[in-house]
Amino acid sequence: MKYLNEKSPGKYEGMAMSAAAVYPRLVHPDVKYDKLGQYKADIRVPVEEAKDLMSELANVYKEWTGKAPSKDNNYMWKMETDKDGESTDHVIFKIRVKNKMNKDGDLWDRRPKLFFRNAEDRTDKIGGGSTIKVQFEVYLWNAEKKGVSLQPKSVLVEEVVVQKAENPFGEGEEADFDKYIQSQSEENNDADTASKESDDFY
Repeated sequence: MKYLNEKSPGKYEGMAMSAAAVYPRLVHPDVKYDKLGQYKADIRVPVEEAKDLMSELANVYKEWTGKAPSKDNNYMWKMETDKDGESTDHVIFKIRVKNKMNKDGDLWDRRPKLFFRNAEDRTDKIGGGSTIKVQFEVYLWNAEKKGVSLQPKSVLVEEVVVQKAENPFGEGEEADFDKYIQSQSEENNDADTASKESDDFY
């Protein structure tokens, strides 16, 4: 199955598979690490199901940077591990976009368009585990070094898991201190720099 569409030379858009949302921020941006806020539409997908999309993204990355992305962790995805560091055979696609200030000094709110499969499910409390389908832009950037990231354009919520009361350690069943500490570390590390580049791919 083909997931990416080249809209114009070097400009790609994609439609991900339906998958479970991971710590989504689709209505209110996350301001913990960025004062302007960041929207998140990360999804968790079995590796076997994710291989085609990963391969397409890797090809775009190679064309843009001249080398293969890290297989395990980069700005587009990371391989999921459990608290013991063992593979779960799932990959998490990082689909995120930060708000910016425009040239007039006003906030450019980059919230993705949000749709619900069932109108009666509409809520602003979309929690982890909700089934979503994300339309995204493949963003090619060059800031001292080249990289590729995925930015959400629109999100279809197919099945809602209502977000429970927020706490600093996660949401509902995801309220795991080890995961919270790990997420803090990941936000503050440059995954591309820390990881070795891999020439072989799926």
